[in-house]
Amino acid sequence: AAVKAAAQHAWQGYREVAFGADEVKPISGGINNPFNGWGATLVDSLDTLWIMGLTSAFDEAVEAVADIDFTTSPRADIPLFEVTIRYLGGLIAAYDLSGQQSKYRVLLDKAVELGEILYAAFDTPNRMPMTYYRWKPAFASQPHRAGSRVVMAELGSLSMEFTRLAMLTGEPKYYDAIARITDEMEQFQNNTRLPGMWPTSLDASGCAKPAQMAGSPVGSGAGLRGAQQYFSNSNGDAQVGPPVRQGEDGLNSAERASKSRQEQKAAQADLSLESKLRQPDTRGAGSELEGGNLGQKGGSHLRTDFGSTKRKRQSEIPSLHGLSQAEKDELVSASSSNATAHKQELRAPPESNRDPLTGAEICEPSGLHSVTRLSAETFTLGGQSDSTYEYLPKEYLLLGGLVDQYRTMYEDSIEAVKDELLFKPMTIDERDVLISGELKISINYTDGELIKMFQSNGEHLTCFAGGMFALGGVIFDRPEDVEIGRKLTDGCIWAYNSTTTGIMPEGFTAAMCPGRWDEP
Repeated sequence: AAVKAAAQHAWQGYREVAFGADEVKPISGGINNPFNGWGATLVDSLDTLWIMGLTSAFDEAVEAVADIDFTTSPRADIPLFEVTIRYLGGLIAAYDLSGQQSKYRVLLDKAVELGEILYAAFDTPNRMPMTYYRWKPAFASQPHRAGSRVVMAELGSLSMEFTRLAMLTGEPKYYDAIARITDEMEQFQNNTRLPGMWPTSLDASGCAKPAQMAGSPVGSGAGLRGAQQYFSNSNGDAQVGPPVRQGEDGLNSAERASKSRQEQKAAQADLSLESKLRQPDTRGAGSELEGGNLGQKGGSHLRTDFGSTKRKRQSEIPSLHGLSQAEKDELVSASSSNATAHKQELRAPPESNRDPLTGAEICEPSGLHSVTRLSAETFTLGGQSDSTYEYLPKEYLLLGGLVDQYRTMYEDSIEAVKDELLFKPMTIDERDVLISGELKISINYTDGELIKMFQSNGEHLTCFAGGMFALGGVIFDRPEDVEIGRKLTDGCIWAYNSTTTGIMPEGFTAAMCPGRWDEP
């Protein structure tokens, strides 16, 4: 009752002074619009209103959602991560929780409208998204790359929202977009300075630095394994690879036609392995969320051995094999009628190493890699990393346990966390609690040795970790992780109770008990 009353108090305050805005300023009562002014609190609160049985407030909010115009904003760019988790996730969660009722269909319609806009952020040579997407036509119409310094969590925390959108709409392109990110992160995961985890900043540009071109062992990545996929042309027909905008890769038609026979054969080989489009289930959320099968068109199910080969593309869900041509055409048809004027088809990867803006041969294709050769990188479950790790077991559940890639990536990361980040804080009553700290790793310039510096810092943002450990422990049969999850949650409770106000600080440093956390 107290929790519900607190939620009602917060909602009423927003409704009275900032309804339709992103945020209410709690002290002045003013409004704040950091997330494009589309009503972040309004959309992000929908599922909470439904769960708490506040149906009238939910209905009022849904009516307001219908008036949101995602095609315009006073902000020049779109923060992809924030907009995805707050708006796209909020709309989809509310639609699912409310039973996908026809009277709430506007929630899905708006999710599709927004999804089309966000999908255009992936229009880069290596398909890594621009995490701050400058979407105005003057910029969006020009060739561009993903950032050379992006926040890891902003790149790795898009999977669930885009996957569920693909399921609900039958549009596999949304899933394929995030599957490419997952594949790249998997390639880099065990090649970082702390194998199993990623640093808080990543170079997602797809271009290696000079030292990395020469064979630097530190985080070079491996690049995309073929980029062929089925897309639709203007007639709705299936084609391999999206249309190339003329001249974007610095080659004229004669130069492009002169590519060697060997390269053509390699491309055909990639196509035979990679271009079999598969599609997530378009049925309701219930069975998948409970670990059920993800069906495919025609009533058959995903093969149960999917993901057993670690390098298999996860976007292969499920096969088009056995479908009629009409059914195939339907699956690869143009996007739904909710597509906005901002919809763009992705450009094909450039066929040379030339910069699409200058024509200079400065880009050596590369996968995800470090932003620095020698300086310290930070590894943590806290800010700039947190949700990437949290999404791995949740995405595994969303896909009904059929994509083993998410399990292996999660388990690799958790082992690194247990080995390097957990510590036991000194407490007056010697409580058996844990905190997840922070590890900085640099490289010695003279001998190339790793220099590790552990910091016994705690963050409020790491308080999700207890639940993540417990969830992963249950679904992956790791009972010791459930106990670790309890201790991590107790660590956050201890941090709350240790302050005069009873409010845990956003960040703090704690004295650390000697020895490892798991020693008696």
